[in-house]
Amino acid sequence: MATLTRRTLIRDYAAAIAAQDGLAEAPPVEKLVPIIVERFITTDRAFQAPVHRAPPAVPHEPPPHSRQSPPSREREGDQPTIAGSE
Repeated sequence: MATLTRRTLIRDYAAAIAAQDGLAEAPPVEKLVPIIVERFITTDRAFQAPVHRAPPAVPHEPPPHSRQSPPSREREGDQPTIAGSE
């Protein structure tokens, strides 16, 4: 029974798409998926958010202030003190 209901719903959906788009007949079921996905993407508010409209980020080096500084012994000019070498 569930399968019959799904088929009926899909056919009804195809008929609704035909009516909205002014088509003479409903699109075949196998052509519904691209139509459904396209409509979803164009109406999905989260997908339309500015983050999705921005061009892809170009890989780059992080700004110098965001890099971790090396441990104090590795900083330029810092040398470990060896006992007896002072």
